[in-house]
Amino acid sequence: MKLALISCMVLSRDISYCMYKSQNSVHAFWLEQGLHDTPAILHQSLQEKINYIEMLNEKFDYDKRFDAIILGYGLCSNGIIGLKSTKLQIVAPRCDDCIALFLGSQERYLNLFHSKKGIYWFNKPWIENAFIPSKENYDKLHAFYLNEYGEENADYLIEEQTRFTQNYENAVFIKSDIYDDAEEVAITKKNADYFNWNYLEENANISFLMDLIDGRWDDKFLICKPNQTIAVDYSHLKIRAEGDISVSCKTDSQTYI
Repeated sequence: MKLALISCMVLSRDISYCMYKSQNSVHAFWLEQGLHDTPAILHQSLQEKINYIEMLNEKFDYDKRFDAIILGYGLCSNGIIGLKSTKLQIVAPRCDDCIALFLGSQERYLNLFHSKKGIYWFNKPWIENAFIPSKENYDKLHAFYLNEYGEENADYLIEEQTRFTQNYENAVFIKSDIYDDAEEVAITKKNADYFNWNYLEENANISFLMDLIDGRWDDKFLICKPNQTIAVDYSHLKIRAEGDISVSCKTDSQTYI
């Protein structure tokens, strides 16, 4: 199959490895990490990329066109809700966010979430791409606030922005076996000591991502056909396809009626 992938950069290491292993031809479109902080912006960015892929597909020779768009996103603050393609099927993992994709399943993610109180997740990609809680990062932020707003305001802002750390008890590092993350393990242990969190490790599992890239789309995935919209589902399924598919939409591999 020929697949167009839209994914958050935080998954780029793991997905790139899956692409290397897969027999499918995958064209990756990466979006910057952090868009889920503003779901409307994430949604807009994803829909714009879907529209661009549709336009691009029309320019390809018939035998070079994409068979589907696959998403390297979970619900991600409902940012994927409302997405739609008029030309291609969209395949999306049924999970809350990328942590389930790093762990290998939504079930494992939920089991860990419920069995260990107050988990803050770490791994190499998150440390590389995101602002993580650490003494160094908050010291830099405090210095910025100090210069901009003065000492009293700087102290207050940092106190407010770090208050959430009191709600966590465990720093859980998702350890990979496909790249070296020893440095990030050390960083996480240091952060755990600073915030008085327990340090724990869980092995990463790329099977969820591998199934996505390889086209093994079982009930762990939503297949949203052309002219359908991704809608929220309040069961364990997380998402469902909604809307009229009566319009005939032909791709290079199949026709939907």
